[in-house]
Amino acid sequence: MNRVYRVPHFWIILAIMIAGALVFYADRIPIANTILPQAPTQMARYSTYRILSIIPVAYAAFAFQLRGGVITAIFVSLALLPRALFFSPVQAEALTETVAFFFIALLVSWLIHRQQRAVNQMEKARQELQSNVQVIQENESRLEALHQISSTVSESLELGQVLKNAIEKVINVMQVDASWIFLLDEKKGELVLATHQGISAEFAEGIDRIKLGEGFNGQVAVTGKPLYVEDATQEAKLNREVVKKEKAHSGLIVPLSAKGKVNGTLCIAVHSFRQFQPEEAELLTDIGHQIGIAIENAHLYHQQQSVTEQLRLSEERYRGLFENASEAILVCSNAGKIIAVNRACEQLTGYNQDELSATTIYELF
Repeated sequence: MNRVYRVPHFWIILAIMIAGALVFYADRIPIANTILPQAPTQMARYSTYRILSIIPVAYAAFAFQLRGGVITAIFVSLALLPRALFFSPVQAEALTETVAFFFIALLVSWLIHRQQRAVNQMEKARQELQSNVQVIQENESRLEALHQISSTVSESLELGQVLKNAIEKVINVMQVDASWIFLLDEKKGELVLATHQGISAEFAEGIDRIKLGEGFNGQVAVTGKPLYVEDATQEAKLNREVVKKEKAHSGLIVPLSAKGKVNGTLCIAVHSFRQFQPEEAELLTDIGHQIGIAIENAHLYHQQQSVTEQLRLSEERYRGLFENASEAILVCSNAGKIIAVNRACEQLTGYNQDELSATTIYELF
């Protein structure tokens, strides 16, 4: 109730009600009678009753909803009742008008309440629609960013080129000043700085290798969870002075992962203070996953290339041993068809490779 007294609308409604009462009872109040000595009773009954009396009710319904309109209607009706009971020459008609006013006031309050509720529902629906549109726009932006990253890291299977392309796109998408990527060296239990952009050479040299669990990137590599850094220059956990000298204040670090396994970390930073939103952390996490998959694919590609090269070298060694052997060697299929022979076999049989490939071992013997 104390809050009602602090609302300006309450005092405006009260002033309207008092003004209406003064006009309505002007012929019965000595001071008001001297101000309006000729104020006719009909004017007080009809003008005040039909105009001024409904104004505070409608005002209260708008300002304090249905409850305020009903309470105001009750007070106004009680204010009109003495004239109907004691001063009106036509008491029955005056009472009827007072009762009618009360129900009309209730109807007006109810209609205003319905209108306000409809307006509130429309406003709520508009806000929900706007919120849904915003979510759709954010999702579209997020999907577009992921598509750009995915397309970028898929352009090459060379790890160095993949990381260089990825970090350039990350800086553009996240709108940050700097970014760098660590790759995990499982044998040594270290994170190795693989690529960077926007940081000084001194800083890059100072963080070229980080042990698992050390610093922010080391923590992310161990936990596999994103980490927000409000101000890296003020963090007591950092024991490398080069980090504080760089003045990369706010940062966000996410793991690079593929097949549920962390294979590095991705860090972005700005030279000013910035509160990264949860949506940005989710987006960067998804980007880290995309880069992690690209790194895994690049490793698989290099492993395949290495295996292919080893097979080629092995085949060359075998071919050299086969061709240069002093003993006659021939290779045939299960059906006895001659597939390959070495030079010693050609010399022994007197037939060359083409002639022997056209026959079988049974025909040769």
